[in-house]
Amino acid sequence: MRVAAMMLSVLLSSVSIASEGPGHRMIWDENGMVMGENTGDRLPQGCLEISEDRTIEVHVGQALARTNRVFGYDTNEWRVEPCSRITVKLQNHDDIRHMWMLHGLPHYLYYRGMFHLEAEGKRTMQGTFIIPSGDRTYLIHCDIAQHTEKGLKGQLISGKGSQDIPNIDKSPAPPHPMLEN
Repeated sequence: MRVAAMMLSVLLSSVSIASEGPGHRMIWDENGMVMGENTGDRLPQGCLEISEDRTIEVHVGQALARTNRVFGYDTNEWRVEPCSRITVKLQNHDDIRHMWMLHGLPHYLYYRGMFHLEAEGKRTMQGTFIIPSGDRTYLIHCDIAQHTEKGLKGQLISGKGSQDIPNIDKSPAPPHPMLEN
């Protein structure tokens, strides 16, 4: 029995559950969840300092869907400067949860290279991350089953960007009272 416990201990010590980056950095409450938050305690390589602080307000819901889509963000493209500290405020106007997930961040700093913001139905959630140096285009989407395909897909362009993400609908969201403020 003791030998089996020792072998299990050795085996488990060699397994790395969260080996990428500094861990999940997860915040979760009744409003939703933030994963990969970085408010500036560690800069991406190539960033000597924060170039600017930006707040992006993102509205999401069925009322913002483009033609032939079910869901929509109020805009599907955001532009920032490299090395910006970006605070995203996700305002969910539906009764179901939605996400604003960004891919392609450095794995040494963000778990699995992602910043992930999720707002429960009729809730608002916000989180902060720092975009790396360089001109690049990042995929943004909602990771809930079928939400990307039904309209929740966008791109964040840092500097001049690298290339457009395919199939991003850049048409404006339909007019809606939630956007008049």
